[in-house]
Amino acid sequence: MKTLLVAVVVLFSILAQAGETWRMYKGEIYNLTYFRSDLGKNPEGLDGWWAMTGKVTQASAGTGALTGSLVRLTHAGDSESPLHEVDELVFVKNLPDYADGDAVRFSAHECGFFEYVNTLGAKSRVRAYDYGETPSKKEQTDAVAEKLRKNQVLGEQRRLEFLKRMDEKTALSEAKKAKEEARIVAALKIRIQAGSADAAWDLGNRYLQGKGVEVDLKKGSSLIGLASQRGNERAKEWLLKTPAPQPLTQESK
Repeated sequence: MKTLLVAVVVLFSILAQAGETWRMYKGEIYNLTYFRSDLGKNPEGLDGWWAMTGKVTQASAGTGALTGSLVRLTHAGDSESPLHEVDELVFVKNLPDYADGDAVRFSAHECGFFEYVNTLGAKSRVRAYDYGETPSKKEQTDAVAEKLRKNQVLGEQRRLEFLKRMDEKTALSEAKKAKEEARIVAALKIRIQAGSADAAWDLGNRYLQGKGVEVDLKKGSSLIGLASQRGNERAKEWLLKTPAPQPLTQESK
C-alpha cells in the first residue's frame, strides 16, 4: 500500500504543471494550473499546449529571436492525449535558465520546427515549442475577468440559441397541427355532404370551439341542428339545453 501511494505521488508529480502556472503566448494568457494534473482531463482552450519531461542537452541553442534550449524528451502529452513515453529531441524557446544535463518538467506551446547545425556539422530539423512568458499579476487578474465575461456571453448565446430552436420546433409543430386540422375539417365536410350525422355534429362543435376553423357560433349551431335532424343523439340532447339554431344554409355545409 505504501509503495502504491509513493507511485501515485510520483506520477502526479510528473503530470503536474512545473514552473509558472500562468503563461503568455502570442499575446494570449493561459492558465495552466490544472493542465495535465488530473490524468488526462484538461480545461478547454489549451489546444497546442504540451506537458513534457526530459533532460536539457544544450541550454543555449539558436541565435537572436530563436534562442532557446534543446531538450531530449522522455515523456510528452498534449490537451487530448495522455502523457506517454517518448525519445525525441526538441527545441524549446524561452525555457527558463537550465544547465546542460538538467532534468526538466514543463509545459510549452507547439510552434513549428527549428533547424540547427549539430555537433557533426550537419543540418538537423526538430519540433519547436515555446515556453511563453510569465504575465503580471494584473494581467492574470484581467485574464480571469475576461474568461468569466466570455463564459457569460457564451452562456447567453447558448440560451438564446436554445430558445430559438424551441420556437422553431414549436412553430413547426403548430404548422403540422394546423395542416392536420384542415385535413380533418375538409374530410368532415365531404362526409356531411354524403349525409353523415356524426360529421355534422363534429364539425358543428369545431365551429363552436374554434378548433381547426374560425369560431362561428351561428354556423356551429346550424350544423348541430342538421346533425339532430339526421338522428345524432348528442345533437338532440345539446339542442334541448340550447336555443334553437338558425336555419342551415348551403354555405354552412
